[in-house]
Amino acid sequence: MKNVLMTCFFMLLSVSAWAQIYEIPKDIDFKGTFEMDDARSAFLPVEAYLQGTQVTITFYVDLSDATVTVASEENNQEMEERTISFIDSTPEVFNISGYSKGTYIITITTPRGTYLSGTFKIE
Repeated sequence: MKNVLMTCFFMLLSVSAWAQIYEIPKDIDFKGTFEMDDARSAFLPVEAYLQGTQVTITFYVDLSDATVTVASEENNQEMEERTISFIDSTPEVFNISGYSKGTYIITITTPRGTYLSGTFKIE
C-alpha cells in the first residue's frame, strides 16, 4: 500500500510540474470582416492563441501589408504595432512578457480597410 501511495504522489508531482512548464494555448477568437479576391470571406482565415509569454497569429491566406496593433483594453494604450505580410501561413509571434495583468485587444487592419479584432487576458 505504501508503494502505491508513493507512486501516486510522484505521478501527481510530475503532472503538476509538467503543467507549469507547458502552458496549454488559449485560443483568441476574432470578430470583424475580411475580404479576399473581391468577395467577403465566409470564414475568418486567421488563427491566434496565447501561450505563456507569446501571442501567435497565423493567416491561412496570403495577406500583404496588414497592420497588427496590440492595445490595453483598460486605457487603450498601444503596446505594439507592426505592419506584416502574412505569406505561406507563416506565424507571427508577439512577445508579451513585459505586459502587465489585464485584457488586451489585437486589431488586424487590412490594406482594404477591413479589420478583425480579438481579445486575450493576462492573469
